Amino acid sequence: MKVFKTKVDTKGRISLPLGARSVADMTSGDEIILELSGNREITLTPVSIKQGNAEVSAKFTDFSMGLRKTVHVLCSYKADIIKSESSRDGTWKALVYLPEETANGLRKKLESIREIEQVRVSE
Repeated sequence: MKVFKTKVDTKGRISLPLGARSVADMTSGDEIILELSGNREITLTPVSIKQGNAEVSAKFTDFSMGLRKTVHVLCSYKADIIKSESSRDGTWKALVYLPEETANGLRKKLESIREIEQVRVSE
């Protein structure tokens, strides 16, 4: 655990030291949650909102099993699902955040799922 010291200004604001912002991967304009717990104890937690950088689309022959396996694969690639939607024809689309250089490997892994009829991963 790292500890940083800062001061409260006359308007009640605090400045987060660069080292703390770097560790938390925070930039100007990021939101934080301020939690008061106990006597004089304050916890700051960054609210991370990732933007999707890829779209995954799959048409399943067995929707529930195919979706289960697809989500498992996405998790194994450390992908974050930002939003998803499904349709009655067995198609599922998701906006995801993928770590760099993983789209091709992800596509190949998804293509190996037996319950997927068609798959597309676009960056």
